[in-house]
Amino acid sequence: DTPMIRWEYQQQGVVCVLESADGPRFDNVAFQRFLSTGPIALLPLGQGLFSLVWSCRDTLSSDLASLSDEEFVTRVNNALQRQPTLSSAMATVETLASQLGLESRAPDTPRITGIVGKRGSYPLGFHVASRLAGPRMVLVGDAAQRVHPLAGQGANIGFRDIQRLCREVGRGSEDIGDVAALNRYETYTQRHNAPMLAFLDGMNKLYSTSTEPVVLARNLGLGVVNQMDFLKKIFVSNARS
Repeated sequence: DTPMIRWEYQQQGVVCVLESADGPRFDNVAFQRFLSTGPIALLPLGQGLFSLVWSCRDTLSSDLASLSDEEFVTRVNNALQRQPTLSSAMATVETLASQLGLESRAPDTPRITGIVGKRGSYPLGFHVASRLAGPRMVLVGDAAQRVHPLAGQGANIGFRDIQRLCREVGRGSEDIGDVAALNRYETYTQRHNAPMLAFLDGMNKLYSTSTEPVVLARNLGLGVVNQMDFLKKIFVSNARS
């Protein structure tokens, strides 16, 4: 067994496939909204279909599981479209941000009309293996690390693991289990993945709090990033690299 560093988030990822009334209008747009209970995200599948991942506390997940499909669709639309109730302090900051040009206008979102197939859920947590390589063995993807789905980076990290493994094995001897090649894969992958793993864990903690000063700073920070194209390009580049 490979030792793991791990912890649970006491959250569930509620998942299903949704259909919308908007046809192909949003087929190339992914959506994510950060709620006080956790982020809700839609990934387009084409032809008006979306994959839903609603990250929420265990108690809310149980509540959602008890709903009929029609009730669940209503909750999803409310989560995507309803504006939150702001305290006086938050409202003041929102007004100031708008005056400074830092306000992020909420985008149009799909109008969900139904569910395709069944709903499910899975527990959310974090883990990372202390070793990624051993005698004729390597760990890649979810076997090597488990991350929160809030930024949709889990699959991308796994794909990059496979690319590195293929590259390092291709550089070595004809033996696919060459120790030197596997050790190079482990060293490079740990160094490359560690910042992203820390970032995703930190983002989840940042967006899991309802402490008002943190929320105010977070919203202003996002407003600043939204107004600076070069910063947005850096975030997109890092997500893709």
